[in-house]
Order: sequence, then structure tokens, then C-alpha cells
Amino acid sequence: MNAQEREILKGLIHVVWADGQVDDRERELLGQILVQLGFNHKDLSEVGIMMTEASFPDLQSVLPDHESRLGIMKVFLAIGFADGALAAAELRCLNGMARELGISSEELQRLKIEAQNLGA
Repeated sequence: MNAQEREILKGLIHVVWADGQVDDRERELLGQILVQLGFNHKDLSEVGIMMTEASFPDLQSVLPDHESRLGIMKVFLAIGFADGALAAAELRCLNGMARELGISSEELQRLKIEAQNLGA
């Protein structure tokens, strides 16, 4: 797992745990993402360790351009919506990540709509 994948994964885990519980749909979607990224057994054991840590991802350093930041924010939102709706804690977490990534409220609103449509 490279540094970019590690930081993105930290972000995904941060969103999954934001409301204090991991629902089966969130777990399933996270698993699908890990498979798409081609994670091996060693990577998956590292994911297990990350699930117990509370480190905030350093996304700015691994996502230097705005388009990639928008793309990963949509993935984070899709994970947040996986259980049907965004809990208040998830929303706070995602809003903070968006601010850190320089994503405007208008862009975030558009991404929320797109992410909801992914699960529809």
C-alpha cells in the first residue's frame, strides 16, 4: 500500500467510524473499495490496525490537484450515505474534510447529490 492509498484509506475509515458505529452496508462498500484497489492480505491486515486507530488523514499532501480532491470527496460521501443517510457526526466529519481539501460548499452540495445518486 502506498502513501496515497494509506491516507485515502484513513479518510474512508474516519468517515465510516464518524457516527460511532459501522453498519453492514458501510462495511460492504468499504470492502468493495478495497477489492477495487487490489489490496492483498498484508494490506487488509494493515486496514484492521487502522480501524482501531484514530489518526486523521493527511489528504492535502497526497491529493495535490482539485479534481482528485473532488473525486475522493465523492467516495467519502458515498461511504457516509451507505447506511441510507448522513448522521450529524458524519456530516461534521465530511464538512471538515471538505474544508481541509479546499472544496467549496457549492461543490460539496453537488457532490452530495452525486453520491446519493450512486446508491440509488
